[in-house]
Amino acid sequence: MAEITGPFSNLLRVHKQHTLSFPAVLSSQSEMRFVPWKLHLPTLSANPCYETQESSKVYHEGLGRDTIADVAKEAASAVVTIHVFDQESEGMCSGIIIREDGLILTCAHEISQGGQIFVYLRDGERYKSRLVVAYLDLDIALLKISSPTRNEFSKAKIGSASKLRPGHLVIAIGCPLSLTYTVTLGIISSECRPSSKLHEKGVERDFMQLDCSIAQGNSGGPLFNIDKELVGINVFCSKTAPGMSFAIPIDNILELLGPKRERNAVQPESGWIIYDFYGMMINQKDPSFPDQQGVRVLKVRGGSSAERAGIKQGDWILKFNGMPIHGDIREIMHVLKEKYGQMISVTLKGQEGAATRVDPDPENHHAPRISNLPRSKM
Repeated sequence: MAEITGPFSNLLRVHKQHTLSFPAVLSSQSEMRFVPWKLHLPTLSANPCYETQESSKVYHEGLGRDTIADVAKEAASAVVTIHVFDQESEGMCSGIIIREDGLILTCAHEISQGGQIFVYLRDGERYKSRLVVAYLDLDIALLKISSPTRNEFSKAKIGSASKLRPGHLVIAIGCPLSLTYTVTLGIISSECRPSSKLHEKGVERDFMQLDCSIAQGNSGGPLFNIDKELVGINVFCSKTAPGMSFAIPIDNILELLGPKRERNAVQPESGWIIYDFYGMMINQKDPSFPDQQGVRVLKVRGGSSAERAGIKQGDWILKFNGMPIHGDIREIMHVLKEKYGQMISVTLKGQEGAATRVDPDPENHHAPRISNLPRSKM
């Protein structure tokens, strides 16, 4: 233990062996100089939105001068910048490679409207990519790099958001305002903010609240802990509260994509766009696939409006509110979203003679709104 004299000797205890440096006055006559000491982050008790067996202890023993720089350097090799071109406009967002064969996790709102998709790697290489699957209401999408000459790419190390608590450090990497590979540091402000508290309509989902500085272009980009593990995907920020941003926990995404034990072998069904509506996850085929009338119900959430109406996994829906489904259903879904919270009717294959009534969920009908927290797509 270092000997400390002077007027501050009763206020400061210094450990020589630790690395994070802050100025300390050593005596009334001495000059200001840096003395190494260890920063201990307190663990705050909280009630997370999901159950976890992980310990709530601080998961990193200390911070060095290069800790954050090392995370940024290692993680950046798997971060990509995504450009989407159509006849009228160009979109840009961020993404992260999660599998060695070039499978990319990103946001859905920039890439689900069609057009050519190109991704740029850290080394400047550009590759054409295709949409594998898009979960529109959850704002999550998967892309696949198309390259005849390269079949192996750097991938992120996938962690768990269940370890995170308020005050834990996180690092965001992305391309805000087209400034590629921008690194920002922040903390977890809250490990769980339900979408109903954030002016978010549709299916209920959970976000992590951060104070990382992110802006337009960061959407779809990765969030890392200081152990260089992917713990979330950044999706939106607040216009009226600078420094308030939100990310989807990686655990929630992995649960959507497949069993946790297969985190590095995600095998989504190719060519589908996914919607979550009244508790039923439905999908439609990509236009490049053969036409088939209707949409298939992939999953029905327990206790949802769809389950109460008797809709089951594997059912085929032929009509919504009397509107036949042929090919692209985005226009129909747009109409139905305007009626969210009202009763709808669906016609199931094999039951064409009678429509099935789906009543809204009374607990999620009128979602609470916060008037001073409008959503800003990045």
